[in-house]
Amino acid sequence: KKQLRSAAVDLVMQAIHIYQSMGNVAARELAVAHYQVGLALSDDALREEDAAGPGAQRSRRKEKGALQNPKVMLPMRHLEKALSFFTAPTYPLDFTRINLQLARLLEGLHPPALDKALAHIISTHTALWHLEHSTSAASMSGAYESLQAEVESFLGRVLRDLIRTSSSASSTPQASNQSASSTSSGHDRPSVYRQLYRIALQGGAGTGQGPGVAQDGKTKTNGESARESL
Repeated sequence: KKQLRSAAVDLVMQAIHIYQSMGNVAARELAVAHYQVGLALSDDALREEDAAGPGAQRSRRKEKGALQNPKVMLPMRHLEKALSFFTAPTYPLDFTRINLQLARLLEGLHPPALDKALAHIISTHTALWHLEHSTSAASMSGAYESLQAEVESFLGRVLRDLIRTSSSASSTPQASNQSASSTSSGHDRPSVYRQLYRIALQGGAGTGQGPGVAQDGKTKTNGESARESL
């Protein structure tokens, strides 16, 4: 199975080289190819991270971290290249799916890059808005509801992990000094994450209650509310 997957990736890589030589004529095909390669390689990277386990996390704290691993950087580059074509206003469905895959990859690292994963989750709020209000919303309603539920669940989980890890880190003497300094400058990370989590809960993240409600009665995605609080 692994050999077949590798052969498929090699085939798509050859397609990428062909599409690149064609210029803007094949821009969409090139973006799709980047997405397919990024998806396959990121799944492979996550399987390797799972196999490495907590031991890798301990050793990487002393090194540059998992983000410097070529097996992680390569799928990220392919997915980011796909994002350069699949923009939120024009391709909201694809934009959201690619950002979620990037967030999954970042969350699954040892140690996890939760801040970066959070940024990708929050970035989907514009795409979800466009998807909800697009002319094809009726035919896409199932996809929209499914993606919104996934984003809300993911947002709640990552924020809980960020609250836990940042609170644990701030209990050490060195981190306490850093926390005191950050608090005086208005950047107390645990408090920011708790505030974001409260906003997410109001919108139903992890509770199945659906999106939040603005003062004008219009619905908001959790990502939109969270972005406003940053």
